[in-house]
Amino acid sequence: MEKSLLGLIGGYTNHLARIISDTLDTDILIIDTNMNIVGSSFKYLNLYTDIRIGTIISTILIENRNVIVEDKTRLAGCRKCDQYRECKMSSFVGVPIRVDNQAVGALALILTRHRAKFLFESLDSTVSFLENFAELISGKIENETRTIRLENRLKEIEAIIDKMFEAVIYTDYFGNIIHVNKRFCDVIHLDKDMLGSNMKELFPFQLIEDYFKNHEDISNERLTFEMKGHLFHGVVSSKKIYLSDSEFGTLFYFKPQSDFVKRINISEQGSLVTFDWLKKYFSAQELQMAREMAKTNHNLLIQSSDNELNLLLAKAVFNTSERNLHDLYVVYSDNLYRDLFEIYMMDEYGVLKNADGCTVVIVQPEKMPLYIQHYIADFMKYGKFKTHDKSVRSNVRFFILRRQRTGISGGTAAVFP
Repeated sequence: MEKSLLGLIGGYTNHLARIISDTLDTDILIIDTNMNIVGSSFKYLNLYTDIRIGTIISTILIENRNVIVEDKTRLAGCRKCDQYRECKMSSFVGVPIRVDNQAVGALALILTRHRAKFLFESLDSTVSFLENFAELISGKIENETRTIRLENRLKEIEAIIDKMFEAVIYTDYFGNIIHVNKRFCDVIHLDKDMLGSNMKELFPFQLIEDYFKNHEDISNERLTFEMKGHLFHGVVSSKKIYLSDSEFGTLFYFKPQSDFVKRINISEQGSLVTFDWLKKYFSAQELQMAREMAKTNHNLLIQSSDNELNLLLAKAVFNTSERNLHDLYVVYSDNLYRDLFEIYMMDEYGVLKNADGCTVVIVQPEKMPLYIQHYIADFMKYGKFKTHDKSVRSNVRFFILRRQRTGISGGTAAVFP
């Protein structure tokens, strides 16, 4: 059975039950929506272990209201109970525990005759006392569920960070380091033992100090430092990650100078594929068309029944083009998480930004979400994209590789600008 909301704070409800019992000198019972006891303290009665639909306390949950029984002899349900004569309960006062006006549990006093007489003399105060404790419990539930949501959100953020090609540190609002990705460990030559350290202490630079004073994002600021015998020379940027309307952490991106000299490719180089090498796979007419297209800066669609041949032809076009001194990025659409594709491709630090001046090959674009296909089509047309309210320009040439199952036999390809 799935754990209830009250089940998440079982230790807390047991603690409160003992406090109420000691304060009022009576027996207390707290149950959740699964009819499980999540808090109890018994001074005079036997411990209740079996709560069922039809019991007095279950009425609180079912009807989401206070239940007050001054004398159990007036209840037909009690009189019919097999344990009516043995049961020492005389009276009952119970209130619901609500979250967003929904009953998630019940808090009840199980009273013997001598305690009932005293507590019923000031019944309004007794009920108010219980209602206040019910509100304490509901507040604790809300805090606990909020914490769980934040933890799940953090896990999602960490999973995304680990997929990024940037060297990244993630901190809380005050600069305490929560997560670092493998790329960061490789670039900065540190390990995850730094978790829990403060960013301002680890990087004692005015740039970092100023950020945590005013939380104004850093954008490609130069940074040089030596750490554990390794020199880092490059730039750092930051971006806020909001966990709620007002709470946020910060991602710090580190780019070493070497990344500007030679970017890290997503999968492979253009290799040594040439048009002459492809003569046995393509017709002379097709290769001549490809040679002509290589001299242009047009985006190309290359399609056949074999995507491996498509990729070989794309590499030959790239190696003959004016961009062959830059990088070739190959993106396999079916190998990327759909939920991460947008960040992977179109983030401020994603593929499209990093591929400025380069060539991007997209294999099987039909595997991408439709809205991203439209997004990339617009980027091809205008040469810019918008992310986080920033307009980013990037000069990218696209080769789109698509497997065509009908109309063209295997071993041939159609090339279109």
